[in-house]
Amino acid sequence: MQKAKHVHAKYFPYANPNAPKGGTLKSYGLGGFDSLNMFVLKGNGASGLNLIYETLMTQSLDEPYAIYPLIAKEVSIASDYSGVRFKLDPRAKFSDGVPITSADVKFSFDTLISKGSPAYARYYASIEKAVIINKYEIEFLFKTTKNIELPLIITTLPIIPKHYYMKDGVNTFGDSNLTMPLGSGPYILKSYSLNKKLVYEKNPNYWSGNLPINKGSYNFKYVVFDYYKDDSIALQGFLSGNYDYRVESSAKNWALGYKGKSLKEKKFRMLEIRHSLGASMQGFFMNTRKPLLKDIVLRKALTLAFDFKWSNENLFFSQYVRTKSYFENSIYSSHATSTLPSGEELKLLLPYKNELPKGFFTKEVVLSLGKRRASLLAAQKMLHDAGYKVKDNQLYAPDGQKVELTMLLDSQLFERVVLPYAQNLRILGIKLNVRVVDEAQYQNLLNAFEYDMIVSNIWQSPYPGSEQSYYFGSESADIKGSSNYSGIKDKVVDALIKKLDETSNQDLRIDILRAMDRVLMWGYYVVPHYYGPFFRIAISNNIKTPKVFPKYGVSPYLWWSAHPKEKFEEPDYEETK
Repeated sequence: MQKAKHVHAKYFPYANPNAPKGGTLKSYGLGGFDSLNMFVLKGNGASGLNLIYETLMTQSLDEPYAIYPLIAKEVSIASDYSGVRFKLDPRAKFSDGVPITSADVKFSFDTLISKGSPAYARYYASIEKAVIINKYEIEFLFKTTKNIELPLIITTLPIIPKHYYMKDGVNTFGDSNLTMPLGSGPYILKSYSLNKKLVYEKNPNYWSGNLPINKGSYNFKYVVFDYYKDDSIALQGFLSGNYDYRVESSAKNWALGYKGKSLKEKKFRMLEIRHSLGASMQGFFMNTRKPLLKDIVLRKALTLAFDFKWSNENLFFSQYVRTKSYFENSIYSSHATSTLPSGEELKLLLPYKNELPKGFFTKEVVLSLGKRRASLLAAQKMLHDAGYKVKDNQLYAPDGQKVELTMLLDSQLFERVVLPYAQNLRILGIKLNVRVVDEAQYQNLLNAFEYDMIVSNIWQSPYPGSEQSYYFGSESADIKGSSNYSGIKDKVVDALIKKLDETSNQDLRIDILRAMDRVLMWGYYVVPHYYGPFFRIAISNNIKTPKVFPKYGVSPYLWWSAHPKEKFEEPDYEETK
């Protein structure tokens, strides 16, 4: 945590405190949903459920490290970092009017780590227990005094109501995925139709709406999510005026998709907003849990086969830059493709020289040789030198196993990227099948790590910390549903994560993350894709926005309706809950 710059502000600079209240924000979801519980792994969670809940404290969207009071109004950190104590705001209450107390905070912590997604147990693993001091004070004791990020981590705890889930002494949380959710956030779930639609209504008992952190936020009376089978159909829904905004991830859509009558009639506008976010590591993640993909030689060959230059020019209208780091576009990038380790980064890595690959200290990471032919020839040679053989245009591993892989996708959108890549692999004798499944099946397969390769990404915060173990740590490789998509188990990475957890020195943290980035890049766990420095947002002219956009995110809940007094039309669907 660092000193917050908006402590005495009446509202955040990117919010409009005079925004009119009312109207409807129409949004969308993809695939479907069969769960109203956002905290468990089971089921496909509904969109917008985060609007129902609040956390102990919250961050602004223009500061990377600072936190602000929300449910907790005061925080005291033990001088030896053995624990942290929170004093709750006595005004805080759930949407049913019941006050939030320390009992709810303890219940939330205990329940999420025991009955929630395994991600919670992992994220809060270094927190020993929650201890109630009195009705409005609670203390969290830590298992270690060396992780200075733990006070920040526990501020992200979402608070759920004990009185709602405890029935006759039994905790019923998670018993049914369709239990109507209850929280203290700005909205309540008004109605829904499974896999089709959700309607959220402004919480009439919203206690924190006038706090400085929320002034000018949550201006809509209703927020509606309509579901579409896939993103191509969803785009047509936007162009037909069925919902109000899209944060566009497709370069092709951005260049060619927003056409037609609605654009000519200026029913929406297209904005490109430069952001300060580090780029995510998006790419083809290779699952090293699979025997073939345990071999780094094969993974390196798979990396060399991706022709970014061709893809960028022919598919993406040259809108992107090649990703070369897990912390791209940030101070934490090692620049491993263009530099050698030096200075403090080198000092951190030298003790592990026997565990690191040959050439680690003398060569740069190679993702491409510039031209497709040169890259494929290099891949071909390294495979041959490692004992791979080609027979009848089919590559075989040294043990005689056919090298045939499957790329798992949850949408046909990425086929245009994958299929040219598969053609390049075919030149090497590698057959890459493409399997497209619906979102629910994809999530189940993803959680169980039942795939060879996937298209995914890992987002990094402006202040990377203990979540790195969930992305890259050895323990998380065996936790179902974790974000360690490649199954990384590397002792050097584990050691660097441990060092990161134990220091508060920002300069040292930068060096540690750069060192870890270099080790990960040398591991060839991902075929890196690309990134863009702008948020691409299409917004209906029914929606108004502030003049200033925050640096670190896009929040439609800072916007407001151009027609705040427009009457809400109740949805017409058969199964309304």
